[in-house]
Amino acid sequence: MRLLSVCFAVLFLSLACTVTSRAQNTSPLQTILGISARQKPAPPLPAPQGLQDHVANGKLTLSLDDSIRLALSNNTDVRIDHSQIDFAQDSLRRAHGPFDPVAASSFADSRAKSPTINQTQDAPILNTLSQTTTFGYAQT
Repeated sequence: MRLLSVCFAVLFLSLACTVTSRAQNTSPLQTILGISARQKPAPPLPAPQGLQDHVANGKLTLSLDDSIRLALSNNTDVRIDHSQIDFAQDSLRRAHGPFDPVAASSFADSRAKSPTINQTQDAPILNTLSQTTTFGYAQT
């Protein structure tokens, strides 16, 4: 019996040391959010576009208009904002396509728990679940 308790004590101490050493390697925020300590490196930024067009005899020659065009064409914020224009154009195409079918669906659930008023309801707490599902199809 004594040997068994010594084995359990050794096992417990080894597990405790493993858990504490692991906990010291990760921050509490990483542990809570489930973020891995091994992160993938960020992808490399693309090379500037159109810069080589302005190199003559090994020197970069830019006018003010050229530098503004290059700055705007290589700015990622401008590219992201341009995606909103594409989205708006797609919305217009959908609006002008009157014979395109439209399918829609929705789901809602509601649960209510209330104490029973009399014994004929056969439960101390009445648990009611209602689930509503709708499907629709329309075509102009």
